[in-house]
Amino acid sequence: MNRSKEKRRVLLFTDWFLPGFKGGGPIQSIAGMIENLSDDVEFYVVTRDRDLGDSAQYPSIEPEVWSNFGLAKVYYWPPGLMAKIKLLASIRRIQYEIMYLNGVFSLASTIFPLICCWLGLLRSGQLIIAPRGELSVGALGIKSAKKRAFLAVAKAVGWYDKAQWHVSSKFEKGEIIANFGPMVKSVTIAPNLSPRSNIEHHRSNMKVPGAIKLVTISRISRKKNIDYTLKLLMQVKGKLSLDIFGPCEDERYWRECQALMEKLKKNITVRYMGEVSHDHVMEALVQYDYFIFPTLGENYGHVIREALASGLPVIISDRTPWRDLQKKGVGWDLPLENPELFVNVIEKCIEVGNDKYQKCSAKAREYAILKSNPVDIILANREIFTT
Repeated sequence: MNRSKEKRRVLLFTDWFLPGFKGGGPIQSIAGMIENLSDDVEFYVVTRDRDLGDSAQYPSIEPEVWSNFGLAKVYYWPPGLMAKIKLLASIRRIQYEIMYLNGVFSLASTIFPLICCWLGLLRSGQLIIAPRGELSVGALGIKSAKKRAFLAVAKAVGWYDKAQWHVSSKFEKGEIIANFGPMVKSVTIAPNLSPRSNIEHHRSNMKVPGAIKLVTISRISRKKNIDYTLKLLMQVKGKLSLDIFGPCEDERYWRECQALMEKLKKNITVRYMGEVSHDHVMEALVQYDYFIFPTLGENYGHVIREALASGLPVIISDRTPWRDLQKKGVGWDLPLENPELFVNVIEKCIEVGNDKYQKCSAKAREYAILKSNPVDIILANREIFTT
């Protein structure tokens, strides 16, 4: 039996994809989806020809053609009007059944294909939209006027009337209902899948009582709430270091963070370590004691899983699907409205000795393995495209 003839063909738009890494978690979500569903789904990925913030193309790709990348066919799309015309012509030659849009507010990967479908330049087929946390309260609070205006126009025109929404948790489903109400046709909960990367990195360094090494890895943007972390550290008593990894997406915001860094007391050391490719994330993580990430909102948080898999207990906000961590003995998910809780947890972690820490570290790894793509999550994702 030729299984390839049975596969459903999906045209997937996303701002960034492999070999990029600066776009963060959504890249890993899409890569994980493709890897785990390739027996049943044939993915055609349309993405930018360069990484987030870069002016040059990826050196290893050929733009404006369908190329094999892993288990998907990928079209790397350069900027410019002629590139848009060429892309539309190329897409029309593909007999896809489903159009999958990654995000809500991207000009290139959501608004452009929606307008093209509205004008009859593309057919949507079955339309699936994954908001990727962009409709959370925290995310909508950033540039809120523009986002609210766009949503009002989209509702009036009816762009989302026939859309099926793919969300990763019941919390994200609530965000869809809150923003679109009775016009929501279908919302399917299917937690994000992760690429099949190994998690064999182990911490070899000891946790010293009376000091702590924190790390955070994320895009430097308001949504990731790095300034909140720095304000917490102003209140912490004890010896502490924080290393920040990630691409700078918002220069103005980063300058605000740097101004906060200059106000820290001598017991606190903060360093910016630059970008780290996804292949080296876990290699970097194992050098630290705890991962801190008081994000304004994540629909999944791949880096949280990677921190746990590296043996790092996590100190995060309660605005991700990673919940009840303290009960599981692998970290804390705390309300942003109560910064004193964060400070108390950090100060307790400073005093933790090596024996107690190593037990918590082992639990973190075990929990990450347990949460890595169980069969029910793979099946839930498969049903989005096959039913």
